[in-house]
Amino acid sequence: MSSRDINIDLLRICSCFMVIILHVSGQNWRLVNVHSMEWFVFNAYDSAVRSCVPLFFMISGYLFLSKGYMISINQLYKRNILKIIILYFVWSFLYAVFRVDFTDISFETLIYEILQSEFHLWYLPALISVYIMIPLLWCIAHYEDGKYLKYTCYLVFIMGILKMTVETVPFLPEIFNEFLTSFSLNISIYCGYFLIGYYIKMTRERWIHIKMKILLLVFLLIELLGIILTLGISWWANEPISFLYNNQTLFPAIQAIILMIIFLKFKVDSFLNHKRNIIIKISRYTLFIYLFHPFVINFLDNNLRINSLSLNEWVSVPLISMIVVIICLLFAFVLSHIPIVKKWII
Repeated sequence: MSSRDINIDLLRICSCFMVIILHVSGQNWRLVNVHSMEWFVFNAYDSAVRSCVPLFFMISGYLFLSKGYMISINQLYKRNILKIIILYFVWSFLYAVFRVDFTDISFETLIYEILQSEFHLWYLPALISVYIMIPLLWCIAHYEDGKYLKYTCYLVFIMGILKMTVETVPFLPEIFNEFLTSFSLNISIYCGYFLIGYYIKMTRERWIHIKMKILLLVFLLIELLGIILTLGISWWANEPISFLYNNQTLFPAIQAIILMIIFLKFKVDSFLNHKRNIIIKISRYTLFIYLFHPFVINFLDNNLRINSLSLNEWVSVPLISMIVVIICLLFAFVLSHIPIVKKWII
């Protein structure tokens, strides 16, 4: 039996699907009336999956900060950071090609469109920023057997996530925000998620003893609270207000932690080898799915008029998300058999 942690592969696949649900539910989130049933449903789906980005960083920390995964700075830049840089510019170029009209465009405009990139590609520079910090994060994780890991995670949670949560609350007096800003300890919350993911790994035995019912109950309570607060504030403002869904704030952070613990509790030893291999392969396609899925969503909407408002909103969001996943997987499978494309696009 492979020593690979199949639970993490399952969590990565789930996080990828959550991203697609997020973007499908967000298609018309700002276009429909906040008092309508459509907006309520989109908001409910949005609330349920907002932890997807924190989970991606936590999964990376879970894996990269392991003692057995230590690599040299030279390897880190050649094997990981360089590939992400190339992926960023390749995908920015591909999306720019579909955005611009080549019959009337200057070279400067094309460069601008490439550098502007598609909305979801922000994740790659953010990932690079965290990868650059991996040697330092590794030291924090393992210095004196992780003596300061717990302290650093608390520091990130209080001075990063909680502080960011309060700062993003609309309608607060300006003087209050100025007061918070005066605490100038700058912590990359994405680096914090990296460390939190590894901390959960190191204390895994402690977390997996929590009853599944309690974990699910807390997750649902956080989700319901997010839905109700966002609903109330949006109704009061008469426009969509999404500050609670910032992926560096409290609600997504707590949901991400709970989801990681839930997936680590799964008993997966019963999976047959061929099922494990399928899961691992899909897990390896998740980055491609993330990079490619907005193209599929836009194609379905612009060419086939299939979007989150095409059917009943409760059905349309998961159904379209599943269609997008299947299309992305088909493309990933085909492209993975083309050597150059496999190396630089997938």
